[in-house]
Amino acid sequence: MGKYVPDETDERVESIKEGIQQAHDGKTTPANEVLDNLGLTDKEQEANQVKHLDDDYDKFFRSFTNIRPEGDQIERIETLRDDYKAVLSTIIALTNRTPERTIALRKLEESLMYAVKCIVLET
Repeated sequence: MGKYVPDETDERVESIKEGIQQAHDGKTTPANEVLDNLGLTDKEQEANQVKHLDDDYDKFFRSFTNIRPEGDQIERIETLRDDYKAVLSTIIALTNRTPERTIALRKLEESLMYAVKCIVLET
């Protein structure tokens, strides 16, 4: 199976690629390469991949994908969530409803998201 049949999304893809190139002084970027791979099979995408010079790209690219927890990761995530629920309950019980409490709860939520991400991305 080759590239997809062109349709109305092609103009949007080209527009995005042009915007990325303008933002990077006309240089090709990993984002351009991803857009170039639209419609290719997994095998064709593997053949099209270019080695990335920046280690951060690979790290963040993986984190932008959907990764399911496996094995004991699910149990560990549930344990973590239970502990966070206890902290949530404590904060709500001991503090008044203020902007600062809202910030604390949002940071708690953010912290849990990153803790779960650490577990899921460890493999």
